[in-house]
Amino acid sequence: MKRMNTMLLVMFLAVGLVTCKPLIRSEPRFGREYNIERMKVGVPIIPDDWELFNSDAKYAAWVNPARAKNMSDRIPLHYDKALDYRTGSLLSETDTYYGKEDYTIPDGG
Repeated sequence: MKRMNTMLLVMFLAVGLVTCKPLIRSEPRFGREYNIERMKVGVPIIPDDWELFNSDAKYAAWVNPARAKNMSDRIPLHYDKALDYRTGSLLSETDTYYGKEDYTIPDGG
């Protein structure tokens, strides 16, 4: 019985290893090397100390390493930058900022 359980466990692990895809992070496009172009058009750059949070073949997100502390202390900061390049060209950059106050749109949004 013990031998049967061991064999089943080995088979289960083998099938699991074969069918699981490894977590692969794509090399981001339009990262820090694109900062020169950002400066030319007045778009915020990706600072040297920022961390790559997520990336794949279509999108990337960079985050400010000070975000957690500054937010908990309610210190305004440039929180992150999200890049959309799903067509192969840079379609958009979204910069998120957090301030000391909570902001709402006048219509309640």
